[in-house]
Amino acid sequence: MSLDIVRGLTVVIMILVNNGPHEPPPEHFPHAAWNGLGLADVVMPFFLFMVGTSIALAFRDGWPGHGAGADEDEDDADKARARPTAPPPPKRWDRVRRVLVRTVKMFALGLLCQGLRSTVYPFPYVDLTILRIMGVLQRIAIVYVITALAFLFVPPLPLRGRPRTALGRALDVLVRYLPLWLVGAVFSAAYNAVMFALFVPSRYLYVGDDAPPIYVECDTVGNLTETCNAADYVDSLVRTTGAPPLIARSCGVADRTVERPLLGDDAPHQVLGNMHMYLPAVPHEPEGLMSTASAMGSAFAGLYFGIVLLRSRRWQRRVAQWGAATALLTVAGVVLALYGGVPINKKLYTTSYMLLTAGMAGGVLTFVYLTADVVGHCVVRALYFPFMCVGMNAIMIYVGDSLLWPVVNMAYYEVPSNSLYYVLRDGVAGLVPDAHNGLILWAACDCVLWTVVAVVLWRKRVFFKV
Repeated sequence: MSLDIVRGLTVVIMILVNNGPHEPPPEHFPHAAWNGLGLADVVMPFFLFMVGTSIALAFRDGWPGHGAGADEDEDDADKARARPTAPPPPKRWDRVRRVLVRTVKMFALGLLCQGLRSTVYPFPYVDLTILRIMGVLQRIAIVYVITALAFLFVPPLPLRGRPRTALGRALDVLVRYLPLWLVGAVFSAAYNAVMFALFVPSRYLYVGDDAPPIYVECDTVGNLTETCNAADYVDSLVRTTGAPPLIARSCGVADRTVERPLLGDDAPHQVLGNMHMYLPAVPHEPEGLMSTASAMGSAFAGLYFGIVLLRSRRWQRRVAQWGAATALLTVAGVVLALYGGVPINKKLYTTSYMLLTAGMAGGVLTFVYLTADVVGHCVVRALYFPFMCVGMNAIMIYVGDSLLWPVVNMAYYEVPSNSLYYVLRDGVAGLVPDAHNGLILWAACDCVLWTVVAVVLWRKRVFFKV
């Protein structure tokens, strides 16, 4: 139950920040401009964290050592053996096929969302030259397939005996699954090696199809600024035949998209349905290939929490190990940001950002597990119920919210700037005199809409799976 609640809470936050105001005030509501942490910046790592936790539960019998209750006392083990025998698990290659099929479906859904967001002609025509290849679902698909295959094919170490102390049980998961953690460490090490060792030359940056390129002087190594970081440089090298760099196409969407900003003509230009994509002075791909390599760490952190959930039958032991991991991840992220010279940066998905947000996700999961699954008071469960319903149809609600408003925006009266979307948004936001609070009200209404949809689907026992 707690996993669905945290997943649903993340989806609600995503809807809120995607449709709410995107410049201060409030200061911490949108994405941070560069370094820093805003409410919108926790959505992606929370998603990836839950992906890792879900993988451990979905493939729990992939290896003999993955079985639940592996660290319990002898009497607990005897009780477990007395339970009815479960049916044999599916073959590993059948699971690989399922993982690959799900990955393709998720990536295709992401392209569908990006395709409708990139529409500059009447529906259903889409200009593929400005189609954004990477995106939220695309990154989740890449991280999912790598983490799932690692969990299926990297066996735990065959350690004998059961640990008897709390410290022994915590170290048992770390040591037994050391080959698995090394896989995640490889991605993090490769990311940091490129970020701090790759030479970034001076070059031209494309800010739009009709705007002249900007020349930036870099010729540097280990620079984490907005103009000369290695992540954007590597992403800019990704090309397709006859097309400009990927990041140029991503930011070029805003130049061709008609929008009437509620906040006035001076507000940042935003792409409808893809509100986290801005048109800054320097183009940037928020889900680029380099930052995706660092994002693997969020999924492996969630994988650790999932393995602890499987191997510990007693909630006290789960909470103890989760609490220790939460504290360790959070402290490591803060120390690295304050004293290690690695700022907290979502756009680059720096290691400090990955560690800190993984600790935050672990802390939220631990708190929800204690209050919902352990205490389980009826009032608490009633408060969590809407988030649980959203979490059980998370993909459907994410895709639905991503596609609904771009489709609604295609219906307009006389001119595209007078579309049905703006009539609805301005009508709801106009109920509040302040423009920022009006957008918050609009985003809250959108959250309520999809929560009602999720509750109805839950009552009808309809769950959309990828």
